Amino acid sequence: MIPYIAVLFWALFVSTALRSPRDRLRWAGTGGPTSSASVATLVVLASLPLVLLHALRKDVGTDYVSYVRIYGAFSDGASAWTYEPLYSALNITAMPLGAAGIVVVFGVSAALSTIPVVWRIFHSSESPGLSLIALFGMAYPFLQTNAVRSVIAIAILFAALPAVWRGQPWRWFLAGVIAGGFHYTALLILPFYWILRWNVNIIIGIVAFVCAMLLAIYKPIGLIFLKFAPMFLPETYTKYPTQAAAHFDEIVIGPGLAWYVLSALLVLFFWRRTGLLGISERVIRNSFFLGLVIIIAAYQFRHVGRLGWFFYIAGVLYWPLIVGQVVNRDRSLVLLALIMVFSLLFWYASSIGAHDAVPYQWIVT
Repeated sequence: MIPYIAVLFWALFVSTALRSPRDRLRWAGTGGPTSSASVATLVVLASLPLVLLHALRKDVGTDYVSYVRIYGAFSDGASAWTYEPLYSALNITAMPLGAAGIVVVFGVSAALSTIPVVWRIFHSSESPGLSLIALFGMAYPFLQTNAVRSVIAIAILFAALPAVWRGQPWRWFLAGVIAGGFHYTALLILPFYWILRWNVNIIIGIVAFVCAMLLAIYKPIGLIFLKFAPMFLPETYTKYPTQAAAHFDEIVIGPGLAWYVLSALLVLFFWRRTGLLGISERVIRNSFFLGLVIIIAAYQFRHVGRLGWFFYIAGVLYWPLIVGQVVNRDRSLVLLALIMVFSLLFWYASSIGAHDAVPYQWIVT
């Protein structure tokens, strides 16, 4: 756990070099900390320790052995189309390095799943520090040690989120195609461009939340969902709903689900006030809420819930938005409460060994 805390504090330290949120949202190469080049430097500096942490890990992460095996498969002559093409290309490019090539694969993968996220935080967050704390509280660094291809796709689409509120569908779809080169499920997210822009009525939000709760806690409805889910998934991933159905009763409902439910209720509470702020705020709200609904609905379904992360990650922008623009009184108390909650969530994720990311082991040990 200590290595992850260290990289969080480093990222927080680097973020203090940024200017105020309003300046950051208006940056246009005007010089100073808000210029493109300067922010890019800060992004790389903030991201580097976490990238190195993931690159130099050994036996860390639920899918660590699987990804080492994938690299070995390419060494044995596997086709470039055995896995997603861009991830395959990364492995094939690293093959001349032999056994050391897996470090390059993990390092590049970590860079692709970290830098775009930090970039979006530093450019769009009302409070980059709170966003970074939320990112760790949401256990994103732990997820990076497991769903390597998925998090790259998630990071790319998250970085492209402004294309949605700026009305640039071609940028969104281009980002989706690139993300799909690392994980095909990213292609399923592309049509949500219009839903994220939609000024959704709160009644629809409430109905979606109720349906998600039924899927989460009522087994017969959940099993019906799992029966039909493979029809909408790429062939590579059709095995996951079946696996989820086999382990339906093994999942223990804990603090994680409670936080998702509470978060969804808070989003509904601030629904109208957030929507009145502007289209960018509406897109952030819609994305975060959609992610929560999917994760709650798929809480019992293991890998299926990862689809929610494509939207749920917008929470790192949503909570600073609430503190900075929606809450008018006791803002410091709300900020402190969120910091405490995300700190507790981070501790909880590490204590249960989320994604087998802890204890951390260096490759040199």
